Amino acid sequence: TSASTPAEKTDPESISFSWQAPYEEKINEFKGSDGYTETSAFDIIDVSGDKTPELIISPGNEATAKCLIYTYKDDAVSELGEIGNFGTFSYCPETNVIKDEFVGNGFILGKIYSLKTFPLNTLLSYSDNSDSASMGGEIYHEINGVHVSLAEYEEAIAPYSALNTIEVGRRFTMGDNAINYGLRYSESWSAVLDKDQKKLCKEKLEAELALAQEEGRNGAFDFCDLNGDKTPELIISAGNVPEAVCTVY
Repeated sequence: TSASTPAEKTDPESISFSWQAPYEEKINEFKGSDGYTETSAFDIIDVSGDKTPELIISPGNEATAKCLIYTYKDDAVSELGEIGNFGTFSYCPETNVIKDEFVGNGFILGKIYSLKTFPLNTLLSYSDNSDSASMGGEIYHEINGVHVSLAEYEEAIAPYSALNTIEVGRRFTMGDNAINYGLRYSESWSAVLDKDQKKLCKEKLEAELALAQEEGRNGAFDFCDLNGDKTPELIISAGNVPEAVCTVY
């Protein structure tokens, strides 16, 4: 009997999505604008939960830099708003909510957004300056612009304080190779990996999740083609503390 031939790999660049060309045009449009700098970056991630990723453009990484969020709907790219600081914002994939928080000297200003419905919907706004008590200022706690007690404040933000979030906005630089990878590789891995590869990855991730929960760690994972063979490596992060490492499979 003849030996079986290995299955042919799927080239990630052969996977086509309708949003790719419009998003590339929007990125190049931004690169030609006054807002573009050497520190500009972008991200591709579904923050609305509708299975179509949004384009996030980060003009820079300075404190005042806000991300521009674009979505692709009805064959057109539209801007949803500006969010974040330092060129990023926090996003919770499990609940599809955005956490936009600024921590200053003794105070916190924050908003919780949802993109499940358009346009951008503010679920909660909050501010607190408890950490400035030692400075002698008047202490306040506000929810949706209304002064509340500390107990009421903590109750209102409690559902969002424990969310597992990721930083969004600066995953890819704006060089030609990075733009091509972000648009034509990063969202294609589910079509590139075969059934056996997906099964192996799922088993590894389930084992790592159980271990992370047992040890009280906030782990995470990503897929990225590190060696250029058009098959992604599985990268598992042990957590978000300084000593946490990433393991590459």
